[in-house]
Amino acid sequence: EKQPFIEFNIAEKRLHGNAGCNLINGAFQVDDENPSAISFPQLSDHDGMPDMEVEGRVLKALNSVQSFGKLAGGGIGLYDADNNLVMVLVKN
Repeated sequence: EKQPFIEFNIAEKRLHGNAGCNLINGAFQVDDENPSAISFPQLSDHDGMPDMEVEGRVLKALNSVQSFGKLAGGGIGLYDADNNLVMVLVKN
């Protein structure tokens, strides 16, 4: 499996990446009234790998995201509706 990654196109509000095995593509939504709100309602992936445990965890986490914030140690934290940290993004 490959290292999961996400690239954001801010101007188009789209994302592209790899969830571990397969490519993921989709859009993201933000809320002008809440600057920390973000969600990924239209993610799609391309099936084809036999062991998709990592991919399943990545997609589940992204589908639950409701907000984000900068982390003290660096990176960006993605949080679910209950404010649980579900993913950390680090710049490469």
